[in-house]
Amino acid sequence: MPHRVVGQQIAGKFSFLVSLVKSFGLALGCSGLIFGLVCWGGYTRLTRSGLSMTQWSFQGKQLPQTEEEWEDEFNRYKMTPEYKQVHYGITLEQFQQIYFIEWFHRMFARTTGLAFVAGTVGFALAGALTSRMALRLADGEMSRHGERYGYPGGAQGLVGWWMVKSGFSEPTTENKMPRVSPYRLAFHLVTAMCLYSIVLWHALSLLYPPATTVSMAVAPAVAGAALRKLRSRAWGMAAIIGTTLCSGAFVAGNDAGRAYNTWPKMLDHWVPPEVYEVKNKFIKVFESTPVVQFDHRMLAYATLIGSGLLYFTGRRLPVPKEVNVAMGALHGTAALQLLLGITTLLCLVPTELGVLHQAGGMATLSAMVYLLQTISRASRSLPK
Repeated sequence: MPHRVVGQQIAGKFSFLVSLVKSFGLALGCSGLIFGLVCWGGYTRLTRSGLSMTQWSFQGKQLPQTEEEWEDEFNRYKMTPEYKQVHYGITLEQFQQIYFIEWFHRMFARTTGLAFVAGTVGFALAGALTSRMALRLADGEMSRHGERYGYPGGAQGLVGWWMVKSGFSEPTTENKMPRVSPYRLAFHLVTAMCLYSIVLWHALSLLYPPATTVSMAVAPAVAGAALRKLRSRAWGMAAIIGTTLCSGAFVAGNDAGRAYNTWPKMLDHWVPPEVYEVKNKFIKVFESTPVVQFDHRMLAYATLIGSGLLYFTGRRLPVPKEVNVAMGALHGTAALQLLLGITTLLCLVPTELGVLHQAGGMATLSAMVYLLQTISRASRSLPK
């Protein structure tokens, strides 16, 4: 009888381990899809393809199959301000190219959502997930704090269409070139990044469950105090990175990266004159090309300096080596992202570098999430 009980316990633990691996793979796979989707969204914007599809449906649509269907789509696009001012005179073949880029972006988004739902349901029905893990994935519960990503994930498609619709009207911002609203673009991008952060956190929490212990070289009380101090600093750093990413969205929304393509000065100025006008018209922070770019530059410097201070001061604290590694990864990623941003600016934002810079922003965000998760895991592993 005792042998039978032991066997059941071993089988139960093995079953839980399999469930954990499946759940982790699903969460990590979905976070990877979101990462790729954000990068493809950047490619769609940089190639000015995002307004080529003038209609939207929840279930999506297949590519036009006949010459007549393509002509119908092209004629609808010819009614938009972007065609009249940016793409006027393009051929049907050229239109098909930008149309495919936007169509693929929408299908990519739907595939990401379908992969998440189908994976969760399929694993649950096959018994590869425990009921608790299935609920956490399907309902979006990330942790005991109750963060959810199921609902915002499903709403992203509607947010994307809400953004695209703004590009079919004449711009009301300072820059009159037809484009989507920078406010809606920023909202769409930032919510996608938030969703990515939550899913990635969930994947990391499955990879490093609470039972995992972290090696400590000092007394638990001392280590706990150090981790609390570091956690507050790390969240401050996360706020800076979040603001920088949001600022980058406004740079993209205003096409501000294609102006002032000099460094370290902005043409002949360290601070462009328009910055001093902000006190009289605060809206310039979000709509003025020189102000938006200046803000992003300053925030990028703040990200590099802040991550460096966090790393070099954090190393003096009695924290686990895993935390030190995470801080170093964040600082290194921030440095590479700054260099990539400068290169992209000086090269007049070629599409390839623009997409790579957006991927660099996602990588910096990933490093920040990893650091916060590592600190949280280290804190939870301390003896009570």
